Amino acid sequence: MSQLRLSPSGPFIRGSVPGQALVWTGTEWVPALVPSSEDARVVPFTFSSGILALEPLFGGETLYRADLLFETPFDDPLATVTFGTATSPSLVLGPTDSDPTVSDQYESLGLFPFTAPDTLLLTVTPAGATMGSGILLYELRR
Repeated sequence: MSQLRLSPSGPFIRGSVPGQALVWTGTEWVPALVPSSEDARVVPFTFSSGILALEPLFGGETLYRADLLFETPFDDPLATVTFGTATSPSLVLGPTDSDPTVSDQYESLGLFPFTAPDTLLLTVTPAGATMGSGILLYELRR
């Protein structure tokens, strides 16, 4: 996974040049000079990703923010993408919190403290989709 910094003004991904970052403008990634955070993650996905176990939670972590960026719209209106845990797969972003058929960004700004062991999951349910891709961006602090 790439490293990412999330700020109130938007998501940033570390570029290939030290000290360089990329910012999502809504249509493309462009260079920006912003320090990266060691607490954030970037997870690319496609319509065929299925269930991705992202990382274990041991208790004591807090999820501060999550963003879904759909780069290529899914071609089935019944497709869903959720982000949560093994015990609650829609905890952070549920199936109605985003529209995978629209190339757009959706975010969850809630705080999610985890007090017991679990696993973060990204669940892509394509229905009949034959195309679609995006990026999950999230910030987790231990």
